[in-house]
Formats: sequence, structure tokens, C-alpha cells
Amino acid sequence: MNGVFDVDDFVPGLFHLDLNINSRKFSSFGSLPQKNVRKISCNGQENDGRRAHRRDMLLRYNSLCADLANDDVPDPESTLVFLGALAAHLDKSDEAIRHFEDALKNNVSNLSALAGLIFVCSRNQSTQERAAACKKTVADLLGRSDVNVTEEELSYRVACCLADQAYAYAYDVGLSAYEDRMQRFLSSIEHYDRALTIGSSVITTDERRRWNLSLASIIVSQDRMMLMQGEEENNRLPRYNRAIHAFNDLTNSDCVYQEALASAYTGILLERRSSFETTPMSIHDCGLTARQSVDCYTKSIEIAEKSAVVLNRLAKIFRSAGKIELALGAADMSVALSPETPENGDAYHTRARLRMELYMRDLTKCKTGYGSIPNRELLELARDDLEKIIKAGDNDISVFIDIGQICYFMGVDAFKESFIVDEEDVNSALIYFSKALQCEMGNMIPQLQLLRGKCLKIKGEDRNALECFKKAIELEKEGSSNAQAFRLLMETLLIWFSSAGVERKDSLAGEIDGWVLAAQEKYKRESLASEIRALTHLFTHELLDLAKFLVRAKRLALTRLCLNTFASKNGQIGLNSPSADVMR
Repeated sequence: MNGVFDVDDFVPGLFHLDLNINSRKFSSFGSLPQKNVRKISCNGQENDGRRAHRRDMLLRYNSLCADLANDDVPDPESTLVFLGALAAHLDKSDEAIRHFEDALKNNVSNLSALAGLIFVCSRNQSTQERAAACKKTVADLLGRSDVNVTEEELSYRVACCLADQAYAYAYDVGLSAYEDRMQRFLSSIEHYDRALTIGSSVITTDERRRWNLSLASIIVSQDRMMLMQGEEENNRLPRYNRAIHAFNDLTNSDCVYQEALASAYTGILLERRSSFETTPMSIHDCGLTARQSVDCYTKSIEIAEKSAVVLNRLAKIFRSAGKIELALGAADMSVALSPETPENGDAYHTRARLRMELYMRDLTKCKTGYGSIPNRELLELARDDLEKIIKAGDNDISVFIDIGQICYFMGVDAFKESFIVDEEDVNSALIYFSKALQCEMGNMIPQLQLLRGKCLKIKGEDRNALECFKKAIELEKEGSSNAQAFRLLMETLLIWFSSAGVERKDSLAGEIDGWVLAAQEKYKRESLASEIRALTHLFTHELLDLAKFLVRAKRLALTRLCLNTFASKNGQIGLNSPSADVMR
């Protein structure tokens, strides 16, 4: 931490922070400078950036609300404050006030919650007096009035507020670029550093451990990103060592949640020690020299064996680390411990997703010749789990999307998804997707539109499917890596183009060129390149004919994309590549 922290200049709360949730680009409540909203227009339809941003906030809001209800958050106070901020931006003023009031019940001097009440109440004429009262309370708590405040009281209040701000940076929405996500993580870490430094002598042991658990888990996520990005180990090592030490301290906690998660995260970090040229010194300092990651995973499950909530969280951590079988074991234990669907629906949902992922992993291996045919029973068991959740009255959009996807894979051929094997399952998938569309912001989920389009395409309803693929592309945020909707859209348009007359070809050429440009705005370059290669493999001659037609029409977007995709390392087009034929 550089420099001296000036308490007199400190602004409590979250609404002034440089967060996407506060951006005036999408929200009329934001406090950041107004920027031009960048929109993509295709066939006269605009992608509404505000609605997409609202979708991201709503998904984060619902997810954190569910976690908080299940006592599955590392820091409940910071979670309540952040939920209040999200609710305010989602125009849920009553819920925002309730979240801030709940935070104040835990800590009557919570500056972040009071600042949130000022923000929400000042925008309603009937609550102006309360906003003014909260302003006076904040001034009193910060010693900016005639009320005497001790240095210890001030340090404690500011430290707690900084921890709330750190949490908000870590859970901001709408981040896709590596640089943006890294900046949020760094801001979060910096604020936790300040909170722990300022509050070092006044915060409780439980507060210190709660903040350290949040901080160290953020470092684990940040380190994973840096590792995937190929960052030098010297840039990773200091924070890696810090996380190891933090988790080692947390293993001494009396809180099962903290102890179990610390052990699981330690296992993840131990797996990464081979990515360093020399074993990080923190591993020796904490007595982990001979410890294997599987030992830590086993210990975490043993610690949590009597807590369904902690087992559910462990299952999610293992899943994010790619330990599918281990995650499934934790989810099974949670269901066995608490089989009631309404109370422990989270375990059933997690288990269903894990079985689906196991099926897809085995299917991928089979397609590449490295495995046998996947076990269809995995899909049936996953569907059974999700049906129990729905029967219990859970109308969560993610449940409808997941069970619809499972029904789709049960209804089509596993290898090519080119024909129907059970039309009833495909129809069931469409019914579940329609229920998902009826949920709040359901028509703003790109994955839902993609899945609907796949169902309609395999039923032969190409025109309806095409509209779904277009909508999926429009709804994607910039920097997306899932360009499957673009490939499926191009497949349909290619087939139409190949059999069309001259006038129809002119119209389709313009449409294709427009969607190629739109896709380039939305997807990562490598994702588009991957889909273009797949498209070329399936429709080599059709794609060449289309590219030549577009060149003659001076519509060069698709041709440039193909040339960039098949360019060799020295920038030249190989003579045997499909793109080379376009140049002849």
C-alpha cells in the first residue's frame, strides 16, 4: 500500500466507485462521466446495452441472494451492502433499503449501509427526511460534526467500509477483457489491504478471518487468470505466497465454513506449485512440503461432512477447479445429509450440472477417439434431480435452462446433433425454454436463444432457428468466447445461399456481410477463427462460392475473416488452404 490514507477525504459507500454497476453508460443512477453507448445494429434491430447490463446485474443479484439465504457467503455484511447497491440500480428500492437495514442490524455504524440509504432515499420525495438523517449520522460517525469520535472508533468504521468496497470490486459485473478483470481484482486486493492495515488493532479475529478468506479466494481466481494468460512467475509469486499463508491461518479457525474452504483452496494452490521453477517458499513455511493436493481436498470434505451448506460450496469450488468427480462426491454427501428438495435444492442443482458436464466430457473424448460412448444414465439422473427442484416450486431461470439443455441432448443423436432420436424430449426442451423466457429478463439470455435455435433447427424450422441465432449474437457482450450461434447462423445462410436465385443471393450476401461484422464486434478473434475452421470443414465449396460472390460484390468482411483465420505464421496464405482459392 503506497502513501498515507487520508481519512478526511474518505467517501463511504459504493455508489461513487469506478464500477460497472455505477456506470452512467448503462444506468441513470451512476456517478461516472457520461459516455457514448456503443450499439450494434443488424436488420434494423439494436442491441440494447442497458438491458444486457441489467441482465448481468440481475443474474448476480439473484445468485448472491440465494447464497446469502443459504449462509454461503464469506462476509454477510459486505454481501448485504453489495446486494443493496445492485437492488438500487435494478430499481428495486424497497429491497435495497431492506438490504441496507439488515446490514445495519449487524453493525449499527456501518457507513456503507448508511451511504446506501442516503443514495436510495434521496431519490424519493417521501424519504428525503430519512436521507438527511442518515447524512447527519454519517458525519457524526466520521467525526465531521461536533460529536467526539475516538481514533479507534474511526479506524474500525473506515476499515469495515473499505472491506465492503473491496468486496464490490471483486463482484462487479460485465467484465470480459483480461485487463478489466485484473484491474478489478487489484482494486479489491488494495482495498482489503487498507482495511486490514487500518483496522489491524480494532477489528475482531472473526472479521480479520472473513476478510482474509475473501482476499485469499480473490487471489486464487486472479492467479488462475494470470497462469492461463502466461504471466511470468515473478508477477504471480508474491500474492501466491500471501494466499498460502492466509489459508494456513484460516485452517485454525473455529468456523467450519472458513476451515473447510481454506483447506480446499490450499489444495488448488498446491496443484499449481509445479508451474513455478522453484517451489514457493510459503509452502515450506507453512509445513506443506510433503502435502499433496488430494490430502487437502480430503480434509476439507472431512471437515464439512456434517454441513450440507459447506459441502455445496466445496462442490462448486471443486467444479471450478475441474475436479468433477470430487465435486460430485461432495454434492452426493450434501444430498444424503439433507435430502429435502426445497431446503437443499442447491445440492440437487449442482449435482445435475456435474452429471451433465461428465456426460459432455465423455462425449468429447469419444468424438476424438479417446473414450467410449458416454453413459446416457447421467442425463437421466440429472433430469430427475432438476425435476425434483421444479416440483418443489423453484422457478429459477437457470433450472429451466439446464433441464431444457439436458432434454435436448437426450432427444438428438449424440455425435453430430444432426437428427432427432426422441422428438418428445426435444419438444420438452422447447417447453422448458419457453418457461425460462417467461422469467424476469429471460429474453436477454444469449445461451437460452442459442439452445432454442438448436432445437428448432433440428426440427427443420430453419427460419425460426435463424431468428434465435441472430438474437443470441445480439445479446452477447463484447469479448464473448462462445461463437457457436454465429456458426449455426452461417450454416443456415450458406445452405440458403447455395440454392438461391440471383436476386435472392444479393439479399443474402448483404445479410451475411452484416452478421459477420456484428460477430466481429462481439466475439474474441480466436473463437471466431475456430468456428470458421469448423464451417470450412463442413461446407468447403459452399463457403468458397459465397466468398467469391462477396468479393465481386465488394463485401469483404467474410473474406478478410477467412484470410486472417487461415494465414500462416509469416502472414502468407498457404497454397493449399481454402482461402487461397478465393485469391485465384
